[in-house]
Amino acid sequence: MSLEAAEHLPAESAPEFVRALTEAAPVVLFSAAVPNQPGTNHLNCQWPEYWNPLFERSGYTVIDELRRIVWDDKRVGWWYRQNIMIYVRRDRLASWPILESLHREGEIPRSLVHPELMAVWIEWGLEQSRNYWQLKEECRPNL
Repeated sequence: MSLEAAEHLPAESAPEFVRALTEAAPVVLFSAAVPNQPGTNHLNCQWPEYWNPLFERSGYTVIDELRRIVWDDKRVGWWYRQNIMIYVRRDRLASWPILESLHREGEIPRSLVHPELMAVWIEWGLEQSRNYWQLKEECRPNL
């Protein structure tokens, strides 16, 4: 399980990090911050399309069903609701009938922005706009 950790590693570490996860278990619960997601020390924020091929190279396939299940569940942090995936070793998928039933062959996880992240971005933009106009007013020469 790796939740909201991969984005804290440099991009050149991503393939090795995913390889270590896939060597550790046949099923991996994974999430990583998307571009411009707030957080500290984010070095490699990427959309799911970036991570998916790294898992596929290790023989894993994605099950992007958890996001659908928890998307509106306020008990779960919006960053998990937005980013969480299950990766399963393709040759072991039949070992977990429930996961196999949720698997969609050829599925590529979509880049999604949770409405709660959008609200954070909007608030940040409004704050930056207010700061700009306040600074402009303060710097304006007295007429």
